[in-house]
Amino acid sequence: MLETQSKNVKLDRVPKIMAPVFPDPSSYDPRFTSEIAYEHLRKLITMGFLPPGTEVKQQALARKLGISRTPLREAFRRLQAEGLLTAEVNQRMTVSALDVTEIDALYGARIVLETFGMQLSTGRLSTQNKAVAEKSLAAMWRASIKGNLQVWTAAHLDFHMALVAPAGSYACKSIFSLASECDRFLFVYHAVRPLAPQTRHREHEALLHATLGNDPNLAARLIARHLAITAVDLIHDLDPDRVTTGVQAGLDQVGAGIEPLTFM
Repeated sequence: MLETQSKNVKLDRVPKIMAPVFPDPSSYDPRFTSEIAYEHLRKLITMGFLPPGTEVKQQALARKLGISRTPLREAFRRLQAEGLLTAEVNQRMTVSALDVTEIDALYGARIVLETFGMQLSTGRLSTQNKAVAEKSLAAMWRASIKGNLQVWTAAHLDFHMALVAPAGSYACKSIFSLASECDRFLFVYHAVRPLAPQTRHREHEALLHATLGNDPNLAARLIARHLAITAVDLIHDLDPDRVTTGVQAGLDQVGAGIEPLTFM
């Protein structure tokens, strides 16, 4: 039985999450206003500064950011397509709720795809891939000591992508898409477990070591277990009675040899 991480940790250090600041409109090419607005709003949502259910008004937001409503409409459209914003029947736009069923399926799919990427990449990391992974891992540790969750999350994504880089561009694009979607949930996960970036750092060290080795099956088991622990704990936080069928299906697909997951 796979033991998940207990949330009863000592809160020695509360993660530092600084709200992203929208750049001064005079500091960038106006042709990219929509892209910049999209990235800004996405960060506000994924980092929890715009909680689920928050109404987002185009006119008020445009005035606050100092931009027109036209680029905001495009940014809203993209965020809605990603499932981060929901259009209500009265045309109100709100931040989407955290859907446990979607989280379960997301992590199940990520387990399958990232396991595939790790198997292809084991023993094949280039010098550059290795350097990026080691640099990102060091940045993750420094950020965990400082309690800077924003920096840790960015380095964490870079680390995971470096490990699967040899799997090729098509696989990496798909893995990046799934991993980026998980960022929103990592902020929720770490709100309950602020010391997890430190207590689980050895898992990331083991992932790098395995990828540099010559046993693809070991790397596959480690990444599957790593992702499954996060998913099961997160889903338990949001819905203690939920059975993680998506996560378990992912583990079954990759044959990770991990018994059914139970929250401890």
